[in-house]
Amino acid sequence: MSSPKMVTARLPEVLVEKLDEAARKVGRSRSWIIREALEAYLSASGKAEIAKGGVRGDIMSFAGAGVKISNRRSAAEIDAEIRWLRGND
Repeated sequence: MSSPKMVTARLPEVLVEKLDEAARKVGRSRSWIIREALEAYLSASGKAEIAKGGVRGDIMSFAGAGVKISNRRSAAEIDAEIRWLRGND
């Protein structure tokens, strides 16, 4: 595996605030959350959504990834956090 590369992205302030809150809730870094979300988005189901012209992809698979990696949160807790990040409280 190659070494990680730094990527810069500009995000609206409100999204950064939500990202920081989510990072605090799960005890992970911004980078970890962004990496997990991006991997989920680009997964096989995410690729299908991209091919259809979808913007969001299948980010809900992130819930399963978080539970498998950290065992700190239940799938329901992670689903709730993803809904919060999307603004779908």
